[in-house]
Amino acid sequence: MPNNQTANALRTLLVSGYIVSSVSRISQGATILSVHKRDRLGGLAASTILLSETPSINVVEMVRRIASESHSQPLLVTSRSVKNIPTLKAAKFFDLLGGIVRSDRLIRDDLSLVLNAFGHNRLPKGFIGKPETLLEEFVKDGLEFLLESRGYHYGQDRLFESVPDGVVLGKLNLYFDGKAYRGGYHPSSDDIKRFAGYVTDFNDRYESVLGRIHSFVVVSGSFTEKKNALETKASNFYARCNTQLCCVTASDFGQIITNIRLQCANRSAINWANIFSQLRIKPTSIASELRRISKDKALD
Repeated sequence: MPNNQTANALRTLLVSGYIVSSVSRISQGATILSVHKRDRLGGLAASTILLSETPSINVVEMVRRIASESHSQPLLVTSRSVKNIPTLKAAKFFDLLGGIVRSDRLIRDDLSLVLNAFGHNRLPKGFIGKPETLLEEFVKDGLEFLLESRGYHYGQDRLFESVPDGVVLGKLNLYFDGKAYRGGYHPSSDDIKRFAGYVTDFNDRYESVLGRIHSFVVVSGSFTEKKNALETKASNFYARCNTQLCCVTASDFGQIITNIRLQCANRSAINWANIFSQLRIKPTSIASELRRISKDKALD
């Protein structure tokens, strides 16, 4: 299995609450993970997981032996069919864990503070680079995590083209833009016209293949105008391209990611289309969704 897939598996297991006690790379394409997790009643569930596209018979037997000696459950994450041992394809493995986690940037307790600094054009201690660029990269990683979809940060690759900071494609198609301003940000009329142009151009080119842009997400340290002024801008934006403008402070964005990370198994059940249809996205919106999911599970 490729190294990046092994790294994705480790991040996803850690976010899902597992403790990884050992990682053994036994060949170029095979890695064995020993993990465990306690349930709510204190019981210990231990697993020996093999990550390999096409494991050999010897490797499979090694997993059986390690699992037997450690009194754990063996599991093969592979495309190959193996008898008498639990087997999952990689996509199903990640689905059962609540979705893949591709970046370890988000696994930090001070994420909200870090993003707040970036959003106000400040560089926290220990970081190198421009706050605005870092904000854009973290927003891309955060949206990828929340939506379990692939994102792309245009950055320097399309410096001289008229494009937003990036796009996320998958469950929802989102354009995003990070705005790092010390005194706060409020979209100007020219900003709204430009944002709407991005959306219209994408829909004209790709709607028949990829679908429409669902919303345009702006993340900044703070928004300087009163709510009604922002609503006017959002209405203007919608009139131009029939798309929702979403604004979220960098601090709130970090808190939302952290809240979902701590309940990662519920991530795929959240109605993200509703969340990204709101002008001001706040952690309380996510909390309401998580309560709904918990209530639904209790009634099942």
